[in-house]
Amino acid sequence: MIRRSLLAATLLFLPALAWADTSTTAALQRAYAQTQSLQKSHDLSPQQSANLQRDLQQMTADQVNPPLFAVDKAIFEARLHGLREAQTAASGGQEKERLTHELATLNQKYQSLQAEYAQLRQQLANHTMQGARTARLKQEIQQQKETLQQEEQSLATMQPSTAPSSSSSPAVAPSFPAPTVAAAPAPMQALAAYGDLHQGKYGTELNMPVTGLFAGDQQLSANGKQRLRAVAGTLKGITAAQILVRVSGQPGGLNLATQRAEAILQGLRQAGIPDSRLALASGSGVASGMAQILLPSGS
Repeated sequence: MIRRSLLAATLLFLPALAWADTSTTAALQRAYAQTQSLQKSHDLSPQQSANLQRDLQQMTADQVNPPLFAVDKAIFEARLHGLREAQTAASGGQEKERLTHELATLNQKYQSLQAEYAQLRQQLANHTMQGARTARLKQEIQQQKETLQQEEQSLATMQPSTAPSSSSSPAVAPSFPAPTVAAAPAPMQALAAYGDLHQGKYGTELNMPVTGLFAGDQQLSANGKQRLRAVAGTLKGITAAQILVRVSGQPGGLNLATQRAEAILQGLRQAGIPDSRLALASGSGVASGMAQILLPSGS
């Protein structure tokens, strides 16, 4: 009686019959009914009750997968048949030798079905993993495509015009500021307190190590947020119309570089820099492990 109550209580905690087709649901309900009938008519041992419980749980878990459910159902029916025959042999004792042979055959079938079941589950896991890997690769390709498009757009806006002049005056080569910030306005020179400040090919560059800004891959550290607030306070006093954020693509790759650049942009926005002045640019040419704030010449 104790074992019977224990099995009945255990069945209450099995998952609800859901998401399966009608035939599968009916088969699972019959399995529950057969188990309860066997429990009422026979005194099962704790091990036998536990085996039936495990089979029912496996059938319930696999009810949405017909191939796996068929294997589970065959295992359950084989075990149920063996229990019934064993009970009959124990009470009558007339066909012990035949039942022993049949039980051995059923055990062999059980082992074979278990092996087939394991193989099916492995195939299903491999298929699921392959699908996830394909989706992730597609996402990375799309992100890299968007990054390259942004890089092309940023480079196009920074290229000097090469169209010939309509006047007869001789062409004058474009002049770039000298690679020094000694003559820069005082607010510009103040940026040197937060990193390596110098004049590059496209404008004034403030280079800061990413290790001083980020606590992890793309999470700004407390010191990083504080530094960006200080940088933003200085940038507010500079008349540059555009502020570009660039992060080196090595060693973290283009995706990580883009995520870090966006985190820096968000930090500057939260510090009061208008979004209309901020833009994301390619990290091509930025030293490895560095984040750069670029104030383009002429902006």
